[in-house]
Amino acid sequence: ILKCTQKQKSNELNSLILWEKNQYMRTRNKALEQMWLYHCGQRLEFYADIKVPIVKEILKHLQRYRTITFCKTIEQCEQLGKNCIHSQNKDADKVYEKFNQKKINHITAVNILNENANLVDCKYAVFCNMSSSDVVSVQRIGRSLRHKSPVIILPYFKDTREQEIVEKMTEGFNKDFIRTIHSINEI
Repeated sequence: ILKCTQKQKSNELNSLILWEKNQYMRTRNKALEQMWLYHCGQRLEFYADIKVPIVKEILKHLQRYRTITFCKTIEQCEQLGKNCIHSQNKDADKVYEKFNQKKINHITAVNILNENANLVDCKYAVFCNMSSSDVVSVQRIGRSLRHKSPVIILPYFKDTREQEIVEKMTEGFNKDFIRTIHSINEI
C-alpha cells in the first residue's frame, strides 16, 4: 500500500496526463487520447473530492442564503446537502420546485441544472468542481446571474488545472467585481 499526500497525488496525475498528451500529440493514437481525457476528468474529480470539507465550511456561512452548489458526483452531491438534484434522486423535481417556491434555501446538483433551469432568487452559486467545458461553465454561472446581486464562489487550488479553468471562466468579468479570498471567514 502506497500512501501519498494530496499534493503528491496531484503531481502524479499531472505527470501522467502530460505524458499521455505528449504521446497522443506525437502519434495521434485514439486510445492515448481517450486515456489522456479520462485522466483529465479523474484529476478534476480528485480536486472536487478533496474540496468537500472546504465547501462544507463555505456552506455553513451561507446557510441563511439561497444557494446552489455544483458537484462532480452524486456521492459528493449527497455529502454536501440533503436537497439533491441528480439523476438517481426520484424526488429531484420536487426539490427543484421547493427551491423555486422558496421553501428550501440550499440545493446541490450534478449536471441536471446546467441547461434549461430557472432558479428563482438564487444569490450564491458554489462550484465544488470545475468543468473544463466552456459551455457548462457559462450555463452554471447563468443559474445565479438572474439574481439582482449574485455571488459566484469558485474555490480552487493554486497552481493547478483548476486555477487555469477559473482564470478562463472569469476572463470577461469586470475585474472590479472579482475578489480573491484566502480564508472562509472573509466570505
